[in-house]
Amino acid sequence: MSIRKINIEERLGTEYLNHNVFKKIQDYSDFYSDLSFSIMCWVPIGTTGIINFDTYVFSSISGTLDSIKEILEKGRLNVS
Repeated sequence: MSIRKINIEERLGTEYLNHNVFKKIQDYSDFYSDLSFSIMCWVPIGTTGIINFDTYVFSSISGTLDSIKEILEKGRLNVS
C-alpha cells in the first residue's frame, strides 16, 4: 500500500498560493533589504559603530517578512 503525497497546490489551492499578499510581502521585504543596503555607508550619529546600526534593523525586518512569507506559503499556520 502506497500513500500518495499531496503537494502544496492540492492542499491549499492555487487561489491561496496566488493571493496578492505574497507579492506585497515580497515587495516590502525587498524594500527593507534595499534600504538596509543603501544606508550602510552613512556615518552613524551618536554611536561608535563602524556600520550604521539601522542596517541591522532594516535587514532584520526584511528577514522577518521573508519568514512570514515562507510560513504562509507552506500553510503552517496554527489557527485556533
